[in-house]
Amino acid sequence: MEEGRLDEVHKVHKDMEALALQKLAEMEHAGNLSDYNLTREDFGLSNTTMTLLHSVLTEMQSLLAQINASHLADEQLLLDLAEGFAQCNSDLSSRQLQSQNLSTLVSGASNSHDACRTTEQTLSGQNGTDWLTYLNKGNEALPQDVKDCMQAYLDGYNPQTAEHLQVMIDCAATISSFFASFEPSMVTLKDTYFSSLHAVNNRSEECRVEQSTLESHFCEYRQQLTDSCDAIDTCYQNVNQTWLQLLATIAASDSRREASYTAAKKVICYIQLLQSNLTQAAVQACQDLVVDTSGLAVHIPDPAAKQVCDSSPVADFPCETAWVQSEYLDKSWYTGNPEIAPDTCISCAARTSTTTTTAPQALANLAAFERGTCAIVESANVDLGQGRTATALASQASGNHVCALLDNEETKCWGDNRRGQLGLGDDANRGTGWPVTGMGDVLPAVDVGSNRKVVKLMAGNHFTCAILDDQSVKCWGFSDAGQLGFSPNAVSGGYGNNNDEAGDAPDEMGDNLPTVDLAGNPALDGDAGTQSACAIVQHPTDGRQLTCWGRNWEGQLGRGSVIGDTKSAPTYVPIDLGTDLHAVQVSVGYRSACALLNTGAASRPFLVKCWGVNDFGQPEDMGDGLPVVDLGTNAGTPRKAIYIAHGGWHVCAILEGGGLKCWGWNNLGLAHPQLWPSQYKIGDGPGEMGDNLPFIDLGVGRTAVKVAAGRDHTCARLDDDTFKCWSGFVNRFFWQSLNDYDL
Repeated sequence: MEEGRLDEVHKVHKDMEALALQKLAEMEHAGNLSDYNLTREDFGLSNTTMTLLHSVLTEMQSLLAQINASHLADEQLLLDLAEGFAQCNSDLSSRQLQSQNLSTLVSGASNSHDACRTTEQTLSGQNGTDWLTYLNKGNEALPQDVKDCMQAYLDGYNPQTAEHLQVMIDCAATISSFFASFEPSMVTLKDTYFSSLHAVNNRSEECRVEQSTLESHFCEYRQQLTDSCDAIDTCYQNVNQTWLQLLATIAASDSRREASYTAAKKVICYIQLLQSNLTQAAVQACQDLVVDTSGLAVHIPDPAAKQVCDSSPVADFPCETAWVQSEYLDKSWYTGNPEIAPDTCISCAARTSTTTTTAPQALANLAAFERGTCAIVESANVDLGQGRTATALASQASGNHVCALLDNEETKCWGDNRRGQLGLGDDANRGTGWPVTGMGDVLPAVDVGSNRKVVKLMAGNHFTCAILDDQSVKCWGFSDAGQLGFSPNAVSGGYGNNNDEAGDAPDEMGDNLPTVDLAGNPALDGDAGTQSACAIVQHPTDGRQLTCWGRNWEGQLGRGSVIGDTKSAPTYVPIDLGTDLHAVQVSVGYRSACALLNTGAASRPFLVKCWGVNDFGQPEDMGDGLPVVDLGTNAGTPRKAIYIAHGGWHVCAILEGGGLKCWGWNNLGLAHPQLWPSQYKIGDGPGEMGDNLPFIDLGVGRTAVKVAAGRDHTCARLDDDTFKCWSGFVNRFFWQSLNDYDL
């Protein structure tokens, strides 16, 4: 109700009390009215005054009714607000029902994953048994009669009589009979082994999906339950804040109401005296009037207590040590034999969503190593440090380490470090074990020198090279063939621990690491292979030149000979690629290398030349005598290449328009799945290249934008930001045929 009315009644009370006392004094002064035959009008209480007093009386009675209604209204406000506490609990109950449903999903996903891994373990054990059976059968000792016959042939058995000839014929029959049964048996055992291996691979892929589903469901469950607990805390905090404010307001109103109610009652008392019998005792009674205000007290309801929200089930969450321990490492499929290791755990923070369907993500870079592939994606699971992302990757087809340029211009490497190829001043591996160790912020950046930064990484087999921002080149790791551009154990005055490795001991990196002698020419691009490396440099008069150093047993340095380079002082020798041909990209493999060339007049590369060992179809002569790789024609015009990738023993080229062709070693379809098993090698015979070499089937309407070739597998990034991989060996990481790979 209006506070003005509550305040005004106190003034009216004072006026009425004063009027009553005034009239009482006048009456006492004049004596009894009847004695003097006087009327009330003689004391100023005219009819007009009496009418006014009646109006005030009516107003006071109305005020009393409003005061009573006011306290009832406040009680209703409290009751309504108390419902807010109950609503907080009701909302939590609804949320907890959702949490319970998600918890059920998590439990089911965990059971499904365990069942899948248990089956994988059983299949792996069977596959191991199949392998041992196949191996033992092949290692069985030959029957004595077969051995005797074979030994007789080896000893130059020369029959002298018909009987001797018959013995010889019988021996041949014995040998033939044995192998007639032995060979099919071995084929059967081999087929059994590969069949069980396929089963393991298929189950492993299913388990990968099951694991991802488990982690995704748990992340969703954790988020939902955490949000529920946060929601009720916020709800209760907001309602309670309003509740306390209302209680304070009502407490103040209670005091004002009681005082005003008492004043109004006394006003009524005085008016009734003035309207009837005005005596000293009656006035005193009005002054001493005790008004019962107990009915005005606002009843304060007890609000519902906050319901407990238990978030302990998600206190540990995916990829934290305790969660990984309970969900993976303590399970029998991990602790048993054979051990089945889970895939890399993807944390909730690394997931773009908590659903189990992962949309294709853009690949900014792709790098393949011996038995794996790395890609830069929007959400990744390789921990490079808090807030760090990769901008470029490098690995080598036969290597087992990976290096990355980071967004803060640092370089980090992980994987195999037995030869110091990570450049960290020791030979300890990084990123190994389960759970993975040595990554994130504890993985040091590679020191390439004071105020120097890496602009291009080139990873070899057991070594790494980098082009720095001053266009020099530095290499570290193993130097058994001169691939570092210097010999660590031949540096004047000593170098580190004086072995064939740079980067495996303190003080071997940074400013202490020498640069490769490029005859003063700045490096533009390059690549590293198994035991050699190449750099494209800018010559002041001849323009772009290509030079290589390291192992040259098969002519992979492109010098027109197999004379090896030296570990102590590699010689700068530009490669003769042919008249007016200049390299714009180089890719180095196991024992050969390829370059993408242009004529200098055209800015777009289009020719491919390869040199080195030619076991699997890579040419070896240099200069104009080195043929261009025939990639076919388009309407009579030679097809143009825009990118090349050299694997261990095969090469791939992306052609203008996005078509992909691969050649070289094709065991189990390594280079070209569609040509297996009809062609074990591609490019070593007439009629195998050019238009006869079909494009890799990447799917309807799909084209390649990047390709990475490993030792035994190939991966291509496609125009829809997915990628496909195929492999020469069926294992848990790759498929024999082309398959979409879900990042």
